[in-house]
Amino acid sequence: MSAGETKPLARFSTRAVYPLLVLFLVISTIFAYLSLSKQQQDYPVPTIQGKILRTPISLSNFELVDQNNFAFRNQHLLNSWHLISYGYLNCADICPTTLMVLKQLKEQIRGSLIDANVVFYSVDAKRDRPDKLKNYLAYFDAEFIGLTATNDNSNSSNLARSLGIKSTINTVTNNNGQTELQVSHGVSLFLINPEGQLQAVLKPNQKLASNIYSFEPAQLKRDIELSIKHYQSVN
Repeated sequence: MSAGETKPLARFSTRAVYPLLVLFLVISTIFAYLSLSKQQQDYPVPTIQGKILRTPISLSNFELVDQNNFAFRNQHLLNSWHLISYGYLNCADICPTTLMVLKQLKEQIRGSLIDANVVFYSVDAKRDRPDKLKNYLAYFDAEFIGLTATNDNSNSSNLARSLGIKSTINTVTNNNGQTELQVSHGVSLFLINPEGQLQAVLKPNQKLASNIYSFEPAQLKRDIELSIKHYQSVN
């Protein structure tokens, strides 16, 4: 190169940079996986009557109405714990039994670190309208939140799908020759964390009669405590 000539600038080849970028992403992914695995080992999931989810489940967008006929959406589950029960108002055994247990539980945990809002979700939306929900839940606790489908049913079933709630409603003929609705459903409680995610599924631990299962307040309180402590330990 003769005097006075300038040296050309070095050019970076994208072919050379691309493999380095891929290698960086692979290493980052491995470190993230190892970090998560270590975190899960450091905070083992406690055993309860039911199941605490290692990875909480986000709920699909839903739109319901509460017992005051106000809209209730995903954002209403944020910033506090919620315990969701489900059933229908004409239920003669399982639903009122569960709500009575939740009333006792609420009295024990009210104002404590594990305080949770109790929610009753109706699977019989055509009959269980907001005014009926309000009158019914008042017999147990006026602070209970009642939820039912909106009139247009838009996104109303998304909450049930996200939680795995299964129910059936059939039209049957009774002994008097009259038709009536017959509703059947399972028995579970769903604990929702302050981020609006499903944190734990709680199951009944005692059998009252044939096909009638119930929760026991002390066991339920213990399981909620363990679920909340696990959530706090990993967040």
